[in-house]
Amino acid sequence: MKKRIVVFNGVHGAGKSTLSQRLTEQDNRFLLFPEIGRKVREEVTYNALESGEAFDREVMRREIERDSLLAQSSKIPVIETWHMGNIGYIEARTPQLTQLYTDLLKKQLEVFDPCCIFIHIDWDMFRQRVTEKIKPEQIDELIAFYRIIRDTTFKLYDQLGLRYQIIENQGSVQESMAILQDYLATHVCGE
Repeated sequence: MKKRIVVFNGVHGAGKSTLSQRLTEQDNRFLLFPEIGRKVREEVTYNALESGEAFDREVMRREIERDSLLAQSSKIPVIETWHMGNIGYIEARTPQLTQLYTDLLKKQLEVFDPCCIFIHIDWDMFRQRVTEKIKPEQIDELIAFYRIIRDTTFKLYDQLGLRYQIIENQGSVQESMAILQDYLATHVCGE
């Protein structure tokens, strides 16, 4: 039997961390596994538009390594970004690696049964929340970058037959949490 997991995806600033943390604080059936890329970003000089192959390979190496912890967890792992989101970054920065890591994801899907949550915000909200280390004149380039990540994530969901829910995170956290909890009650906890 495959290990059930919950994966949060979405562009930077969409609310993945907020909602995943809130979920695991409110429901002890879940255990949070934070975004690997954030940890790596804290260790190096990072710019979303400039980081390249070595960065992406390190994120994926750590993600694969951590998957053994997910498989062993007695709780339902809640993972921020996971392979689908990371492959989106790879497609945007180092597309020559996309197929390699898509093939690795396919192998991981023999072990894991992900229920994906895509947190969506509109681009005006993104502009308000963006905290990347970029120059103001790079904002349109950054939006184009995150569009590639978003589109790649949805492409992977569809190609791999992954179930997902889009949560429009334009309102309050409480509204988004209510949608999330209803979806998980049916698709993760109720099955």
